[in-house]
Amino acid sequence: MGFKWDKKYLHWGVTAFLVAAAAILFYYFVFHNAQFLQIFKNIIDICFPIIDGLVIAFLLCPMINWFEKKVFVLFRKKEKRSEPLSERAFKWLRVLSIFLSYVIVITLLSAFIITVIPQVRLSIENIYHQSSQYKMNIENWIADLFAKNPDIEMWFMDSYENYAAQFTEWQNSFLLPKAQELLATVSTGVFNFVGALWDILIGAIVSIYVLYSKEKFSGQFKKMAYGFLSTKTANVLISNIRMVNNKFSGFIVGKILDSVIIGILCFVGCSIFGFDYPVLLGLIVGVTNVIPFFGPFIGAIPCILLLFMINPLQSLYFALFVFALQQFDGNVLGPAILGESTGISSFWVIFSITFFGGLWGVPGMIVGVPLFAVFYAIIKTVLVTKLTKKELPTETKKYVYVDYVNTETKEFVDLLPASELQAIEKERKHQMKEKRTKRINSLKKKEKSEQVTSDTADILNNSDIQTSDKTEDKKDS
Repeated sequence: MGFKWDKKYLHWGVTAFLVAAAAILFYYFVFHNAQFLQIFKNIIDICFPIIDGLVIAFLLCPMINWFEKKVFVLFRKKEKRSEPLSERAFKWLRVLSIFLSYVIVITLLSAFIITVIPQVRLSIENIYHQSSQYKMNIENWIADLFAKNPDIEMWFMDSYENYAAQFTEWQNSFLLPKAQELLATVSTGVFNFVGALWDILIGAIVSIYVLYSKEKFSGQFKKMAYGFLSTKTANVLISNIRMVNNKFSGFIVGKILDSVIIGILCFVGCSIFGFDYPVLLGLIVGVTNVIPFFGPFIGAIPCILLLFMINPLQSLYFALFVFALQQFDGNVLGPAILGESTGISSFWVIFSITFFGGLWGVPGMIVGVPLFAVFYAIIKTVLVTKLTKKELPTETKKYVYVDYVNTETKEFVDLLPASELQAIEKERKHQMKEKRTKRINSLKKKEKSEQVTSDTADILNNSDIQTSDKTEDKKDS
């Protein structure tokens, strides 16, 4: 007698096993999450060259598309530009696009290393050698300030006496240990730098394979999506991934280009205005400008402190220059390059930078805006779908003053804002005042007319009496 599997009991058994396994994993993740995080960190470290390759491919993809669709198409005859390329020609075109993209990137990086890095190194050496002079400048400036303002000197000395012990304690308990940790980090940073270069080298090789076969990888993913998911779910997933790609590529690539331009403009402006160390200042401002919103201010603070040690007045001029440059970037250059790539307001930009920066540090501040824009777009799409099913409007402005929605007619009953209610109340009082004034005037006119009528009657009565008296006199005579 052969053994037969009961599919019903097999299904329930597998389900029970998966539920138990998920419960055990959840327990260990909650109460032993350090082990899970360590395992996750090890997996990330192992896959780091692959991640580097995917990031490099993502950054180079717009340049390769530009070569294929805007440059090489010019070498074809006009009547054949709309025709698809042969497989052999397409492969050679892709190889040439990848080669030229890497040549441009390597050339720019080499030019940056050859021209900028020596200037930065020279600036840092000069700062180190001139540190005693900078210290003397600050001491002289403070002495001159105290000499001209004795009140400030008294306030400073009182504050120093009150907080000197706290500062000493903070210096011994926090500053010195952190300095030792920094030295230890710098000593091990050389090995980490070599490891990072090795990961980037392997990542560059991985990116070449990814870029060469990007259509094939895209097709394989779509085939898996339609194979394992329903057609509707697969369509939604592919549409969302396409939206994620547009958000990230439009923002990150545009922000890098924007930061390069801002760095160059800062260098040119510092050279024109005669600020010290223009290359170093331009590099700091350009690199930190990659961080949205807070980046220019983060980069300006160390630059202002550096110039303050040299000349306090020069630091003030530099602060004004950076503020003007940031206004130009935020109102002219940034919108021209980025456009509406994120689709979120300034409030959500600040929120995303703060939230993801707190989670992941500087990388979180860079990718936080496009990542939140993706979440925002997905939530907006779901919300629009649900409102459309309920036959309700999707425009936000129609919900601003709504009090409630009629459940039967779907009609919006607005709740006027306080300003409009005050205006209506003011208009109502004005109208009541006008009515009261008109009523008083009408009463006055009525009283006046009644007085005139009474006076006329008295006059007529008097005239009648006089006439009768005259008639009686005639009769008597």
